[in-house]
Amino acid sequence: MKIKAYISDHTARAIQKVRQVFLPAWYVPNGTINATENELEFASESCELWSKWCGALVIGSVVAEFIIDLVEPSYASFLRLSAITGAGVAVGIVGEVLFNIKNSRIQTELRKRLSKQLESAIQSAADANERAANAEKDTEKLRVITAWRRLNQKEHETLALSLRASGPNASVKFCVLMNDQESLHFAQLISIPFKAAGWMIGYRFDSYAEGIMTGILLPEPRENWLEEMKIVNGRVRDAFMAAEIPFANGWPPQPYMQTNDDTPLMAPIAWVYVGPRPMPPLG
Repeated sequence: MKIKAYISDHTARAIQKVRQVFLPAWYVPNGTINATENELEFASESCELWSKWCGALVIGSVVAEFIIDLVEPSYASFLRLSAITGAGVAVGIVGEVLFNIKNSRIQTELRKRLSKQLESAIQSAADANERAANAEKDTEKLRVITAWRRLNQKEHETLALSLRASGPNASVKFCVLMNDQESLHFAQLISIPFKAAGWMIGYRFDSYAEGIMTGILLPEPRENWLEEMKIVNGRVRDAFMAAEIPFANGWPPQPYMQTNDDTPLMAPIAWVYVGPRPMPPLG
């Protein structure tokens, strides 16, 4: 079977080479539809060349007839020569028509292929644009998710005005996850309205062994708190609600390590816990 397939393959190649050598380029062995673009291009050029030769045959035959008329040969010679020139005119005209028809079919096939390639290119460009748009959307989502938190101007101004209007100056301590630069930066931004309202600012850095709180957490009053501490922490809670800054009520896990800065604070002291960004929603 392998030997037969080998012989058949080599026979087909030999026939193809014979066709290429002895047959003109306008002859497409596998048909116009199955031909390659190079074969079609060569065939079209060949059709144009052969059509020109056919046109030259027609012109030459007509000129020959004119010369025959001028020479006025014998009747028998005139018939033979007229037959030859007439056949030349006929063959030339038929050849021109046939080669033009064949060339027209080849050009039609080339235009179809070009149109398909153009459609494919347009579709590929559209797909690429869609992928780029989706990638841009994903990048924007990632940018929003990973961007450091900020206070807008309205939140900043409302928080400062609410703190100033709620009572006398007090102290606030921001408790931040140790070595979390984004949380510290956000806590420092929140401290700006407190400073604008005349509050004293301090920081504490915590490390947790089991879980961490995220976002902003305002502690709930405890029974052993002095009334002044309850009031000042309530003022902070009211100011956050007025500025529409989201926060949670409660207490974070018990830290296993704490580090305070050296800023002296005066009682009563309010507490604000600033943790990392909450995890983005799935999907």
